[in-house]
Amino acid sequence: MTMYTIAKRLTRLGHLAALPMLGALIFSCSDNGGGGGAHDTAAGLDGASDRLAVEVVEDATREAPDVQDSTGDILGETEPADGGDAGPVDAYQPDSEECPAPPSGPWAGLCAVDCGDDSDCSGKGARCLTFQDSGQMFCALPCAEGEPSWCPEGYACYDVDGEQLCAPLAGDCHIASAGISCNGEELAGLCKYDFPVCTSNDWRPGYCTRGCEVDSDCPGEFGTCTDGGEACAEPACRAVWEEGPQGCGVAAGDDAGDGAPCRDDADCPDGKTCLTAPSVSPGTGFCSVECAGDGECAENAVCAELQGALHCLPPQCSCLADRETLYDQLLAELGLSRCNAGFHRDWLNIFPGALSHDPWRLKYFHQVHDYPPSGLQTVQKDVAELDEETGQQRVAAAIAQGARMLDRPVPATPTPTLDSPALAEALALFIESAGGAADVSGLEATLADLPPDLADPLIPIVDRMTQALLVRQQIAGAISDQSIPEHLFLRGHGFVAIPKDKFVLSPASDAVYKALTAEIDLSLLFTAGHELAQAVADSGLPSGSMSGPPVIIETPAGLVIFGGDGDDVYDGKELGTDLIALLVDTGGNDTYRVPAGATAAYDNPVSVLLDFGGNDDYGYHDAGEQIHPMVPPEDEDGRYVPKGEPGEDNGPFSLSDRGRQGSGRFGYGLLYDFGDGADSYTSLRISQGAGVFGVGVLFDEGGDDVYMSEALAQGAAVFGIGVLMDEQGTDLYSTAHVAQGFAYARAYGLLYDADGDDEYASLLGDPELGGMMLYLNPQNPGKSNTSMTQGFGFGRRADFTDQIFMSGGGGMLRDVAGNDSYMCDIFGLGTGYWFGTGIVADGSGADHYDGRWYVIGASAHMANGILIDAAGDDVYNESLPLLNCSVGCGHDFSLGLLADLGGDDTYNAPSLAVGAGNADGIGILLDTEGDDSYSSTANNTFGFANSADYGTLPETLKCIGLFLDSDGTDTYFRPDLDSVPIGDNSLWLNPPAHEGMGNIEKGGGIDGNDDAGFTP
Repeated sequence: MTMYTIAKRLTRLGHLAALPMLGALIFSCSDNGGGGGAHDTAAGLDGASDRLAVEVVEDATREAPDVQDSTGDILGETEPADGGDAGPVDAYQPDSEECPAPPSGPWAGLCAVDCGDDSDCSGKGARCLTFQDSGQMFCALPCAEGEPSWCPEGYACYDVDGEQLCAPLAGDCHIASAGISCNGEELAGLCKYDFPVCTSNDWRPGYCTRGCEVDSDCPGEFGTCTDGGEACAEPACRAVWEEGPQGCGVAAGDDAGDGAPCRDDADCPDGKTCLTAPSVSPGTGFCSVECAGDGECAENAVCAELQGALHCLPPQCSCLADRETLYDQLLAELGLSRCNAGFHRDWLNIFPGALSHDPWRLKYFHQVHDYPPSGLQTVQKDVAELDEETGQQRVAAAIAQGARMLDRPVPATPTPTLDSPALAEALALFIESAGGAADVSGLEATLADLPPDLADPLIPIVDRMTQALLVRQQIAGAISDQSIPEHLFLRGHGFVAIPKDKFVLSPASDAVYKALTAEIDLSLLFTAGHELAQAVADSGLPSGSMSGPPVIIETPAGLVIFGGDGDDVYDGKELGTDLIALLVDTGGNDTYRVPAGATAAYDNPVSVLLDFGGNDDYGYHDAGEQIHPMVPPEDEDGRYVPKGEPGEDNGPFSLSDRGRQGSGRFGYGLLYDFGDGADSYTSLRISQGAGVFGVGVLFDEGGDDVYMSEALAQGAAVFGIGVLMDEQGTDLYSTAHVAQGFAYARAYGLLYDADGDDEYASLLGDPELGGMMLYLNPQNPGKSNTSMTQGFGFGRRADFTDQIFMSGGGGMLRDVAGNDSYMCDIFGLGTGYWFGTGIVADGSGADHYDGRWYVIGASAHMANGILIDAAGDDVYNESLPLLNCSVGCGHDFSLGLLADLGGDDTYNAPSLAVGAGNADGIGILLDTEGDDSYSSTANNTFGFANSADYGTLPETLKCIGLFLDSDGTDTYFRPDLDSVPIGDNSLWLNPPAHEGMGNIEKGGGIDGNDDAGFTP
């Protein structure tokens, strides 16, 4: 037997900055792990809640990784029908002689797994090798001598004991073919295992994907299930990048043949011409026809000049059009074009498969990330969609938007309602569904004094509550390990906020992993939450009024309470329980010392609170002193006791496990406060519109309100949807950590404020700046908190721990109007981390934005950070000592974009800012109007690119920093202005940061009065 072992090869992740791990403990043990990086050390808790201090030496190599998945193939292994060993799968299985299967091709034996020795591998010179980390045995073909003589896309040629052999860059044969180029001729047989289908059956360029029946079968960048429009094509997952420039000459054409791939005119329908597209699809072109205007082209196509004449260009080919905008001028000077000034799909191929294709990746991530102009357009469209609705209808629309963004859309046709004839019957059905016995006659007597104009609108709401309860039961019942459902309630937040008992779910556990990937049906969860919110919106509430003592009905799922229009006090200690299923208060200045629209226990899966007016106080029973004006007093769960000095350990952060004020934990928690009262909301964690394996909503109709929390609040979610929506008033939002539009994996967090001069504040860590250390920060230890607030998408990074990567979700903060102020410490204000997307979208008003590092349209480590300000004279970074990476900064394959679309603005910038790409990231500053002032303390700004890669690098990878200012008279300052021609009405190029890297590092800026042109 001759066997070789491929030695472990470190990935380029070695230089990534670390964040403290926010909970990765198995619920039955006390070990934990966190991300790490060469530049930062993450230190944390001691004892049962230790967070490992990690220091990693930077690796400058570009070698392929070994497999990193220690718990099995994340995307699942496709077993052959006969139960034998999985082997190469042909790209297409024909149904008839008219659609013959393509030949197996020279690559059929490449990466065949489960070989025992060289004799099991087909092809001259083939060898059986072993991935060191996973033990996966696979066949490698020679790449220097014999046949084949080169390695296909997604593979590299390695020296193994003196022999040159092809091995997959992904480090795992099961997903090695994901997204790589193929066709049905010379590349036949390249697609196999988890991605066995080639989108092409003949000469047309295609790529490896998987078969499907519905969109939800398609993971991550493979987001849509379609037949592709080709003869003999099976339904297959089509890649998101097809919709952008990389789809030109690859994507199928329309019914008339426009946009279809071609080699020459003979491949096109009569009357159409094959236009070459070498910059996006070498070797092929696309079919088109000459035109005089857009009206002569197919829907969504544009009539634009190309190759000396006007032609109809499909959306994916519009980047080829000849344009004279500022954007095009700058790209041309940088040696770029619209077609390649983005993230090429090949960038994922250099990473381990467990990272590059984890099952939590969202289609939305790639829609925003891969082609920046389309990303900006996508975000603007989503913001406009929310703005079109009003009031309670916007809550339902937000849940629907979140579900769609999370690839779990709610159906267009609502689930049939129960249509109870009266409120008593609706409550009876709710009680019975919760496992109790209902007395309809007794309920009728109890509700006899309830006004019909109050009782009748509540019937559909209670019916939808019953359906939501049944859905939660269905979801829990589908989990094979029945210990997990209650853990989801008790400890689901532990992915980002360590529970009081310091035991959290670990996705490395087989049972937990199975539940998270295959058993928990978030589509059902989101649909039931949407329909409950829609029932509230359609009910006509607020309506009716009551006087006298409250009506209280006991149910197995919590109390049902109808209160009057006086100044009522709802106290869990007096009621004897905090479990409330439905609370309706018809007016008055009320005091709530109950969870208030929150699932307070596992057996309380749905909770709805409807308050019809007054200046209300939503809070809890304090159990300690207030340690800082911005930090709520502790409750009975207490605070962590630090074991080290600031900079070595966390501060005394809250350990509260009590969700309040619109908190859906493995269920549904909705709080609606109607009227224009000045309300106060105070809680600690998992509150104020928080969804953790559930849907949480806080809706406030008006008034000058105060929202104070510490963490995981104010529109925050973990495997769920969390929404805080305030319709009007001058409001204060105060928090410290993972809040104000925060989203973890498969989560959507939204803070939406429609009007008013609002303040969004995240606790600073430096006492000299009036702050307090609570959440350890590796970038600025002892002087900053890790905020992760104000539009933040966050994923689980595991390259130094268990290799279970979880791509982040979508977090958004939308403020429509008003003169607003924003302040956070490190990570926030439209920022993403680890395949997450963070968005701030501010409409009109003179706004102030202040942050320190990874803030204001910045992102780190394969993420999206977007900040859009539509109008107003805005000021950026005026009040805090600045640190790094801000105001349009993309670090490490991330997109950071700040788009200010109107007003006379003032920008103050630290290092790596105002349009800076770092470590193969893309950073963009776009200002389209006004007399602006730009000032930077560092020279690596105003369109700067700094790649972290050295050695051999695929030419498709770029590091890009762009600065665009159109219109107005502008002023500039940075230390080296005497040597770089930066100024009003000028174009400049920043030199490459590293000698010889000019083909990779592309940084520059342009200031002019022409159209900026930053559109797809």
